[in-house]
Amino acid sequence: MRILCGTILAVAVAAVGAGAECVEKVAADFALVRDGAAVARFEFGAMPDEKMKAAAEKDVALFNRHLKEVTGCEIGSVNGQDARCPSIIRIDLKPIDRLDTRFEWKIEFPEKGLMCVEATTTSLFTALRQLLEEGCDARFLGTERCMFQFEPRRNVSVEVRARRNAPHNFSLLRDVYGTKGNRRELGLTDDGLFKYTHGIPVYAFPGDIYNRDGWPEAIMPVLNGKRLECPSDLYNRWQPCYSNPETARIAAENIRGWLRKHPDARSITLGMNDNGGYCECDACRAMDADAEKSIFSNDPRSVSASYYTFANRVAEALAGEFPNLRIGLLAYTGTIMPPKFPVHPSIVPMMTLDTLSSGMDPMVRARQDGVIARWGRKVRETGIWDYSWGGGYFIPRVDFAGHAARLKHLYANGGRAYFGENSMPDALDGPKTYLIARLLENIDADPDIILGEWYARFAGRAAERPLREIYSLAAEYWRSNSMKRSALWPARDYIYNYPYANQFFALTPGFTERLLSLTREVRGKAATPGEKARAEVLVRHFERLDCMASFTGIAYMAPNSGELVSASDAAKMLENFAARADALFAAWARVRRYFLDDPDFDNKAVYGSRGSYAAVPLLAEQFGKAAGFAKDPAVAAALGKVAALGCLPDEVRVLLGNVISGDGENHFSNPGFAKPLDEARIKTTLPHEIVEGE
Repeated sequence: MRILCGTILAVAVAAVGAGAECVEKVAADFALVRDGAAVARFEFGAMPDEKMKAAAEKDVALFNRHLKEVTGCEIGSVNGQDARCPSIIRIDLKPIDRLDTRFEWKIEFPEKGLMCVEATTTSLFTALRQLLEEGCDARFLGTERCMFQFEPRRNVSVEVRARRNAPHNFSLLRDVYGTKGNRRELGLTDDGLFKYTHGIPVYAFPGDIYNRDGWPEAIMPVLNGKRLECPSDLYNRWQPCYSNPETARIAAENIRGWLRKHPDARSITLGMNDNGGYCECDACRAMDADAEKSIFSNDPRSVSASYYTFANRVAEALAGEFPNLRIGLLAYTGTIMPPKFPVHPSIVPMMTLDTLSSGMDPMVRARQDGVIARWGRKVRETGIWDYSWGGGYFIPRVDFAGHAARLKHLYANGGRAYFGENSMPDALDGPKTYLIARLLENIDADPDIILGEWYARFAGRAAERPLREIYSLAAEYWRSNSMKRSALWPARDYIYNYPYANQFFALTPGFTERLLSLTREVRGKAATPGEKARAEVLVRHFERLDCMASFTGIAYMAPNSGELVSASDAAKMLENFAARADALFAAWARVRRYFLDDPDFDNKAVYGSRGSYAAVPLLAEQFGKAAGFAKDPAVAAALGKVAALGCLPDEVRVLLGNVISGDGENHFSNPGFAKPLDEARIKTTLPHEIVEGE
């Protein structure tokens, strides 16, 4: 039986006996669709300008696209009376006068047959989504296209009662970078009004002007004992001299001029440039001499005193003319720690934290929670720039309870902005994406209920148990004892921890096979077309993981180095590959088709070049390391079994022959594996690729 969640729905589900057939009952509420035909129409009320009307029409079209998937029909915009569409959904858009109210919306029913939707251009679709969720019992479970979960129906109506956005929500920013598919439907669309990222060369010191007219000497930093004359890269490896009052004065003058030309702007950013380059002049060093050490172990220098002195000076200079301006900036490498002095209330620091590293180590969690609380006491509003996402994670990087706890702790300490970097979330991140999106809209929501809904809806209740086990095993992987022995562990308290290169080092034999077996069990239990499509997507992702791990043999290698340490491990690795080779190559063909050729897969750019899906470089990783043990009888026998496989590509067979016929050394003809090995020719991220001709 399909589940019903949320408020009282207009469509009830009746069960008749075991394996009951679902029967729709149309309640006497506000009807949108009846017997497969629209019985309501959209009307546009208050629209301050044509640009806002165009935005409203775009959201209505998006709503109709999904309604048509469910019912086969759309709700049109009809002027005047129409007996076929007696009910009216009137949309009124209000201007965004305040930055922190633009996510607000409300739905009311002032009279019979009239629904009034009041929203902003930022919040309108979130309001319209309520009609899909309640009237159609539909949900957006993630970002790949089949993640719109619904069952076809001919009748849609919603209960006549007032609705509005949850009062406790992230009101400044809800964004996850690079999200494809159902991004706006999930509420993860940023409208660009709150500015917080690297922006020194945009607002404070416009690079286009200074590169043309010359840079003021007063603002330029001293680096390596010499004052910089002109940055070679506007956004990288240099900062203005933050201790100099003249730097703040010029910045405020430039920003004031920009704001006067952009009267609708609600924020600017003083986010520093990337990759360090902080001024080393005597004044800056003296100001930062007693700055508190960073919580990031790879942070070489704390410059919070000079940086926030600069930010305060700029904020004070602008406050009189622009009292409602918010100044976003980055509590980042060198600036993560709050300064010892007060910070201007218009400043909104975005703390750059890998929130899932805190799930690996309680000590990291305590440090992160501590700095969040301290910033909460220092300023009115804060936010997180979260590094815990990534399409490059082939094992779901999740810690649902911990992630939810960080968000709730953040909100309790003034957190009103959330940004996830380096994400490109896909089906693997489905429950994480759904959980975070829901909590950003309503921080009071229960994470367990949110996740329970996702698990039950993804592939049906019958598949819920294996699906939960998949994510439970994945979460445990990232905090396992094997992980604590891996090369990833020392980086757990870095400013960010992108384990793309070493995320597989903690693998143990049989782990990826177990995950793949569970995903196939999910697929076997899926019943409806939507459930089957989502389960099939999940299988493709875990086939990719299992193939990559099995082709490289990484589960048999030392977690701290990714190297084989014994002939026994080499033999076991090769025996495992020989036993599974036929199935692996068949799965690899499916993986390649899905990630590289499937027109319905949205995130192709995430997974790199087509070379990433060539089996030869991956297998060269395994065979190259086994070559060192080729004289061992057990390893030699296992190599013989592999060589006899009929499924091996010709190029792989040639490479393997070089190992078997040689003296145990690496004789691969590929220049990337020339002897002696030139490590500079091998890219350091998985999947390994050989760089030809460089």
